Amino acid sequence: MFIRPLKIQDESQVVALMENFLFLTKKEVLFNAAECLNDSNVHGLVIEDNGNVVGHGALVVSRIPSKGLYGIVHDVVVSDQYRGQGLGRKLVNELVDLARSLKLPLIVLTSNKARVAARNLYESIGFVEKDTGFFEMVL
Repeated sequence: MFIRPLKIQDESQVVALMENFLFLTKKEVLFNAAECLNDSNVHGLVIEDNGNVVGHGALVVSRIPSKGLYGIVHDVVVSDQYRGQGLGRKLVNELVDLARSLKLPLIVLTSNKARVAARNLYESIGFVEKDTGFFEMVL
């Protein structure tokens, strides 16, 4: 089992992972591997086990006009059958290391309050919950 960069042929397996994770929320998965790979600001990683993609996470580089570049961790998901093995921790740590290698001064992520295990993981790695009042508008 190992972590590697996203490849175009991973798309269907990554979509299946995300659909399984988002099943209860009924949110549509719009993942497009080609678009991610063609965007130099998107750094996708997968966990592979015997040719199967069992985890995914991405670091997206963005810019805040007043603060400069920073990273956003997105779409961290590990297959149900592989949870509890420390793979989510390894994946997030790889994303953090990637952000460091890109010399990003800050990385952020969001996590639903219902995802207690994920939130505990993020805090144990060093993320600190902020009271930002995150807002969203669907267009």
